[in-house]
Amino acid sequence: MYKEEPEISNKAIRYTRFIAMVSMIAIPFAVVSIILEIYVLRIVLVIIPIVFIFGGLKIFTEDRDQ
Repeated sequence: MYKEEPEISNKAIRYTRFIAMVSMIAIPFAVVSIILEIYVLRIVLVIIPIVFIFGGLKIFTEDRDQ
């Protein structure tokens, strides 16, 4: 039944790359702001979910096929 190699969609690839890049940037800022209690960096904890949501929406609503 499943003899062929599965194909991963372009949207899944773009979403995985986006999440990986945002995570590599955002998680260190979040950890540093929690550990060192730098209150200016606490805004990162609010911005991270917003970036994930809008980035995912942009990727999944875009009709571009590569």
